Amino acid sequence: MCMMDRACRPFAPVVNTTISALLYTVQPKLQLLLADIARRAPQAQIRIAGYPYVIAPAGQPLAQCAAFMTRADQGLVRHLQARLNGAIAGAARLSGPRVKYVDPTAPGSPFMATDNGVPRGGCSANVNRWATGYVDRNSGVMMWHPNILGQRYYAETFLKTL
Repeated sequence: MCMMDRACRPFAPVVNTTISALLYTVQPKLQLLLADIARRAPQAQIRIAGYPYVIAPAGQPLAQCAAFMTRADQGLVRHLQARLNGAIAGAARLSGPRVKYVDPTAPGSPFMATDNGVPRGGCSANVNRWATGYVDRNSGVMMWHPNILGQRYYAETFLKTL
């Protein structure tokens, strides 16, 4: 499986161009959204979270994702997460003192927990994983979404900032 391009080239120009175009719009759109929330709720303390590691950080075991993700795939997923989290954090930073970025990858975050050294993210086969993953074998599209434990982890992470 390869999610780069048809030739499975890491960071192929078409992939980079498409991703960059999409990510370029994230921060300004979030800034508009956060400004609107602040205007509508002038007393609110606003929190916006980034994405936890969908796959293990570099150097940690990939668990069941190792069977179908190339090194290039892994690098792209990590790159996308870093860029997206950077855009979210940037929007929060530029949106005033009432807006705070909540980093689920920070040390001590419940999202960083492991079982026997294996992160509990989307690649974990452990029942304690915080994400449910799915790979469409026809299209190769990979999707992960926080399950009930992941939602609890987000709640804990947000509550620590209030």
